[in-house]
Amino acid sequence: MARWLESEVEGAVRMRGDDFLDPSRSHRRSTDWDGVERERLVRDVLVPFRERRDSTFRRYD
Repeated sequence: MARWLESEVEGAVRMRGDDFLDPSRSHRRSTDWDGVERERLVRDVLVPFRERRDSTFRRYD
């Protein structure tokens, strides 16, 4: 479905959750998804989206 939406919505980008994992913490099991770089996800993706601004993000590798 994500690939279909990306192809149908002009300017849409499909992001992988793995792109926001912190390599030093992501290998440990956690009930609260501690391995996710939340601050970077919020700063680089969610806030600009909410403010209807263009944004960029750095892929993991």
